[in-house]
Amino acid sequence: MVMVKEQADRLVEQSLRQYAQYGIDPAQMGIDKEMLAQQNYPTAEKQVKSALVINKIADIENINPTDEDLDKALDEFAVRYEKTKDELKKELEQYGGMQSFQNTVFTNMVYDVLMTENKITEKAISKAERDARVAEAAKEAGEEA
Repeated sequence: MVMVKEQADRLVEQSLRQYAQYGIDPAQMGIDKEMLAQQNYPTAEKQVKSALVINKIADIENINPTDEDLDKALDEFAVRYEKTKDELKKELEQYGGMQSFQNTVFTNMVYDVLMTENKITEKAISKAERDARVAEAAKEAGEEA
């Protein structure tokens, strides 16, 4: 899956940037990009699946962060990290974190909608009932694919 491979590569680049920030040369430690990508593949796969679900919910709910939403989030994060908004913004831009920040705001907005519009209750069910629900969900997913 191309999306998973691309995400695994992004995780590798993120790891390499972190090594560089600590003054560590990955090559000297025997760390190879392809090995890191393989190690990150399961995480990348989960992240891609989550992103697809979040994006579908956002489409259905018409969620799209505005500049005002991002500005408000910058204010909130700046307070949390005891920085000025300008300092935080500069730091995010300097280290390539602005897109990640925007994704965090977007994801938080989706979660907020889910939490306010859905009531979550716990119910104990038998293993047989759980297995039947899983089988039904798998059947429905197969029909939609």
